Amino acid sequence: MSDGAKHAAAAPPAVAVRPVRTAREREIFLALPARIFAGDPAWVPPLLHDERCKLSPRCHPFYDHGRAEFWLAWRGAEPVGRISAQVNLLTPRAAAPPTVSFGMLDAPDDAAVFAALVAAARAWAKDQGGAFLEGPYSLTLNEEFGVLVEGFETPPVVMMAHSRPYYLARLEQLGFAKAKDFHHWVITPEPATLAKMRAFFGRLRLPEGCSLRVSSARSLRRDFHLGLGVYNAAWRDQWGFLPVTPREVDALARRLRFIYDPKLMMLGERAGEAIAVCCCIPDYNEATRDLGGRLLPFGWLKFAWRLATRRIEGARLILIGVDPRFQKTLGGAALHMIMVHRMIEYLLSRGYRALELAWMIEDNRDMLKLARSFDARPRKLYRVLRLPLD
Repeated sequence: MSDGAKHAAAAPPAVAVRPVRTAREREIFLALPARIFAGDPAWVPPLLHDERCKLSPRCHPFYDHGRAEFWLAWRGAEPVGRISAQVNLLTPRAAAPPTVSFGMLDAPDDAAVFAALVAAARAWAKDQGGAFLEGPYSLTLNEEFGVLVEGFETPPVVMMAHSRPYYLARLEQLGFAKAKDFHHWVITPEPATLAKMRAFFGRLRLPEGCSLRVSSARSLRRDFHLGLGVYNAAWRDQWGFLPVTPREVDALARRLRFIYDPKLMMLGERAGEAIAVCCCIPDYNEATRDLGGRLLPFGWLKFAWRLATRRIEGARLILIGVDPRFQKTLGGAALHMIMVHRMIEYLLSRGYRALELAWMIEDNRDMLKLARSFDARPRKLYRVLRLPLD
């Protein structure tokens, strides 16, 4: 046999990318990350129930205003990678073509697999009339997003993504470039920091006519809607903003109704109107990371025990905002700082040791400045990438 024939015989099979159509293919799609991240001590298996919901228009509220496609990459009979592409119709549509996003991307460090997956998503995006392919979002920027640039050695907190170091390099080789960076910082107050915080923030006073209150089990669903209303107004001019819909709020409330401490939802009010919100969520990843993504049949027992015994040490700040009428004012700034300070005090009283600020866009200087004032430390850096489709 000639050297050329030997080389051809040893070459791996070509990569074929096919859309996910059957129930079996959906389960392969969901199971594939466990193979990609095998041996990675920082990876936290996502809950399969939640991941399965993302593939179902009957389950996930994204499909009320969006459409998506999912693909698997195969080498012969072996699945070797996956990707999604989606269009969110809530994205502001000006005269320019829409931006199509990609996500749920997982693959080995193999240029051919990455190229084949991106080619499938890119072709679909062009068929949708897109101008750019942007992400990764799974399924939107309001869920898991980005590729890691820094912080590979630590587990992701709840509702944040994790990726291998080669993901960024492989995507850049295919023409993707930075769109935005997002910082993940963490506050772990030491005694000296706490003393400084209490001395400074304890002197702040709420704006005249304003009050703060925490939620309750009875009012939690209504307060989520009020808080997300403030969020939608406060963040509407931010890069990449997508409004959270009422059905998405209801879905979040259903997920949390039996496991959430309502006092982690705080509202600022004036004349009976919600004008500010500060909301944290316990880092449930700490309680699920060894469950393999399954709460049944016995995972629920472990999860419930860890919640009951306060085995979770971190909480993630997922919502903070002030009504646009009060932004860039001394009163609005005071509301921001007082809410964060009171939230930290409550978390410490409940045994939490860290407040995770896991979604801070690079050009939100006010939020970054506020984080520094609480002695926050950098933990991770995520990057959203963009590929022109012309």
